[in-house]
Amino acid sequence: MELPVNPRDDTVDMAPMIDMVFLLLIFFMVTSNIKQMEKITIKVPIASNATMEKKPIHRQNVTIDKDGKVWLGTQLYELEEMTERIKKLKLKLPDLKIFLRADANVRHEHVRDVMKGCASVGASEIIFATFEKDPAERK
Repeated sequence: MELPVNPRDDTVDMAPMIDMVFLLLIFFMVTSNIKQMEKITIKVPIASNATMEKKPIHRQNVTIDKDGKVWLGTQLYELEEMTERIKKLKLKLPDLKIFLRADANVRHEHVRDVMKGCASVGASEIIFATFEKDPAERK
């Protein structure tokens, strides 16, 4: 006695496999971005009168690492390239403020050059990143 043959038994459903491939692709894209962001490590200085701005604003993060390299967001730029990018951002967002994070050991000339570059394209409102001093140590 022969069993009836179902033609669907010979094929493999590819839909779950395609879904899994896309999930893996998204996972690797997200984790690779996180790895790239981890490269920027700085030791922010401590300020005795540091305060956090309460209202949300349009701001662009600029980071200067301990080697004097300039990062705009998570992208490494030369100073001139960074200035051009900020110029384009300033055209889109007139109330753009720069959130400047610099390593505590970076030379002041690097900070000064970044500030001059930002001011040259009209982004003169700069917020400096610092850690707030422990209230117990203020006295």
